[in-house]
Amino acid sequence: MKIRKFEWKDIKQVLEIENESFDKDRWDEIEFLKYYEEAGNGFIVCEEGARIIGYGIINNEGYIRSIAVRKDWRKKRIGKMILNEMERIAKENKNDILSLHVRVSNQDAIEFYHKNGFKDIMILPKVYHYEDGIYMEKRLKE
Repeated sequence: MKIRKFEWKDIKQVLEIENESFDKDRWDEIEFLKYYEEAGNGFIVCEEGARIIGYGIINNEGYIRSIAVRKDWRKKRIGKMILNEMERIAKENKNDILSLHVRVSNQDAIEFYHKNGFKDIMILPKVYHYEDGIYMEKRLKE
């Protein structure tokens, strides 16, 4: 198992993960292209053999756009591996904090981020058009 930079040839498998991971607000190929151009080295995949089992996108300012893992690979620390690599990238980019937002109903994600040192900062009303989000941060430097 290894983490590497996303390559456009990975898009089909990344879309499969996206579609099985999110019921609403799924990104299409055009959204991924936009974030691929924005994130550069911050768009990463976790690969087992030739199979992409998870991905993560973090921009140059330390904002985490997305993390997703195939359902059959969840609870196996793949998300943690991806998050650790994104934290390394953020530190390399000299970011002081990691930030993200998550749906208030996504308790699994909220618990995951709390376990990994993120703190709730504020509620973002209707950030998902139909649901509030929680803006979270993790300080990288004290």
